[in-house]
Amino acid sequence: MYRFAANLASKARIARNGTQQIGTRLAWSRNYAAKEIKFGVEARALMLRGVEELADAVKVTMGPKGRNVVLEQSYGAPKVTKDGVTVAKSIEFKDRVKNIGASLVKQVANATNDVAGDGEVSCFMIHAALGV
Repeated sequence: MYRFAANLASKARIARNGTQQIGTRLAWSRNYAAKEIKFGVEARALMLRGVEELADAVKVTMGPKGRNVVLEQSYGAPKVTKDGVTVAKSIEFKDRVKNIGASLVKQVANATNDVAGDGEVSCFMIHAALGV
């Protein structure tokens, strides 16, 4: 067992970047992509802006008099829907931090849709109003 561990460690030290095959079943890779890190008020404000913009896009579908929304699809004809979750799933922001804030609310709305079957637009509106 010791020989196997020593061999594994030496192969791991030799490899500097890329993907390295270690043994017959074990492989590892390194990712050197830069990460953008934001803290404090700036990060919270960007996430909140993503939540608010998503809520603005979804709120038109709220209630029995909700309006239709036309969604562009990468294939076929555009999709016409009144479903708030479908509208929310189709929205992605270029700014990664705004997208994180929007995805948090999307997860809550999906859970609401799974459990109750409705009320996801109300969920978006409450989160946007609270500033969560």
